[in-house]
This record gives sequence, structure tokens and C-alpha cells, in this order.
Amino acid sequence: MSPAHRMSRSLHDAFLVCCFDIRESLKSRKAVLLSLIYLGGAMAFAALFVFVLREMAWSVTGTGDSTSGQGAAIPGGSSQFHDILLRLFNNSELADGISQVPPLALLYGWLAFTFVPFLAILASASSVSTELASGSCRFVLVRVDRFAWTLGKLAAQALVLAMGIVLGALGVLLVAYAGMPESEIIYSAPWLATMALRAWFFGFAYIGLALGISQVVPSPWASTGLGLLVLIGMSVLAHVLGNDWVQLQTAPVGFWLYQLLPQAHRIDLMLPALPDRLVASTWLLGLGFLYHFMGFLAVRRWDA
Repeated sequence: MSPAHRMSRSLHDAFLVCCFDIRESLKSRKAVLLSLIYLGGAMAFAALFVFVLREMAWSVTGTGDSTSGQGAAIPGGSSQFHDILLRLFNNSELADGISQVPPLALLYGWLAFTFVPFLAILASASSVSTELASGSCRFVLVRVDRFAWTLGKLAAQALVLAMGIVLGALGVLLVAYAGMPESEIIYSAPWLATMALRAWFFGFAYIGLALGISQVVPSPWASTGLGLLVLIGMSVLAHVLGNDWVQLQTAPVGFWLYQLLPQAHRIDLMLPALPDRLVASTWLLGLGFLYHFMGFLAVRRWDA
């Protein structure tokens, strides 16, 4: 069998594994519960946000009408908001990018970038380890090779994560529809879709991390716990390595170690220039595949 034919066969098998795993993920109570918790949290934050905007509109216009004067209370795009962001981040490009985003989409972007990594770990870190622990993977690996099996798992979990992110964005939009002017909703909807896409790229790196750990640790509870510990450890390490003084003291090793962390590319996803966002998205996709492949090298040693 030629290498091209072998690769084509592996991709076909990975597609079948992906379809089956998506169906099993949607049938599992854990995936549904996590999606509902994420949806409920997003809607609760959005409801609080809309309430605050209505109170701001009341203070500005002296009326509780959500369709009048509320736009004046929304800071997005204003020079004052831009100045606040510039002082906060000390980065004019980042301030330019964020100030263009309507507040509703900015709120959802913050929620997604904060909680999607945890959602990815909790939903995916047991995806492979459950089958390794039960031995059910033996029946699958008789028909497909391990590369196709793990690649199909990665694709399935990435698509399930995308569904959860889109569901959260729709929930935020639904809450906003009940309490914001129609013009603001129409303006915010494309930005919500954009934030959801950026959050998916960010989350894909953690899906790869979760699958990598799941292949190394053949226990669903242990792999999930280790995944959460690694996630927290990576966040702390990113905070340390992202410091300018630390990077100067550890250059160039510290710089490249920092680039191997998803958090290093989160800010670039918010920059206004498309090339910057494309580079960040490529890095995050690459990190997801890298983490996954490191686990794949380990799973080859299991006697499945």
C-alpha cells in the first residue's frame, strides 16, 4: 500500500471515528451538562450586563426605556473607552482592536476566553482514557490504526466544543434581544460570531492538550484532574514568562517557552490587523496538534 493510499485510508477512518464520537459525546450526560452550565453562565452574565446598561441609560436619560438613550451609555468605540484601554494594556494596537468591539461581544469574548479552556479540559480529558481504562478501544483498533483513532477523537471534540461556544453566543444574543435596542443587537451579532470563532481557536489548543493527557493517563478521573492541574500550571507559567523583565533575563529560551503556551497568543487574537490574528490562530492550531501528537507518541506504547 502506497503512503498516499495509507494516508487517505487513515483520514477516512478518522472521519468515521469523528462522526461516531460526536454522536456519543452528544448522548453523554457530561457533555450536555457542561454545555448547559456554560450556556446558563453566559446568559446570566449577559442578563447582568443588560441590567447594568439599562441602569446607565436611566441615569443618562431619566427613563427606563431600553430603546432610547441606551446607546449613549455604551462605551464601545468612544475616545474615553479607548483611553481607558490604552492605560490598562499599554498597547495602542490592542486598544484600537478592543475599542471597535461592541460591549456585548466584548463581554462574551471575555467569558469565552476565560471559561472555554476549562470546558475543553472537563469535556475532553477523559475522551481516550475512558476507552483505555475499559479496554473498549481494542474493538476499534482492530479496524482502524491508532493515528486515525486519536485524530478522529481530536476532530470530534473540537467540533463539540464549537457547538458549545456557538450555543453560548446564541444564549447571549437571546438575552440581549429581551433588553437591548434592535440596532445594538444587529451591530453586535457579527461581532459575537467573530468572538466565538476566536474563542474556538483558543480552545482548540486546550482540546489538543486534553486529548494528549487523555492518551497518556489511562484513567478518566486521573486524566481530568491532571488536565486541570496542567491548565492552572500553564496559566501561572504564562503569567510569569509574559513579564517583560523575565523575558529579558531568560532570552531567548524564555521567549520560545512562552510561545508554546496558548495564553501567549490570546492577546494577538484581539488585534485589529488580520495578519496578526492569522498568525495567532495558526500558532494555536499548531499547539493543539503538537499537544495531541505528544500524547499519540505515548499511546503507541499501550498494549491496546
